[in-house]
Amino acid sequence: MKTKILFLLTILLCTAGCNEPVNNNEYVTEGYVICKHPCLNEELYGENNAYGKAGGYYIISTDLNDTLLTFNFPVDLFDFPVQFFHQPHLYRNEYKIKVVYKVASQEELVYSLCNDMIYNPFDGHDIQIIVKSALKIN
Repeated sequence: MKTKILFLLTILLCTAGCNEPVNNNEYVTEGYVICKHPCLNEELYGENNAYGKAGGYYIISTDLNDTLLTFNFPVDLFDFPVQFFHQPHLYRNEYKIKVVYKVASQEELVYSLCNDMIYNPFDGHDIQIIVKSALKIN
């Protein structure tokens, strides 16, 4: 029952804010890479961890209606400076991107554990996506 409610909630949230679908399950949006997920990264898990070199990245749509989280971000698209990972607010409008994505299915969702956090504010509040393609926008 909880899975069905989560699925329906995801569909409801996505239809309220996501852009029009490209085809049945894929959407396209423009936005900015605004920060890296603080819990799943190579510093904690090593470069060749189960989540890939990327870890998790947040993308906010240009209309500010959607915050998307992806664990398959194409890290070679940008050359992020070290400061991006420690002070992402300084780079909020620097890394513009156009992505084609699908909403992650229940089987594709990534759950993270943050060290020393009982309540993890970074899980379950954003739409988790699978990036199908990405293009850097200048």
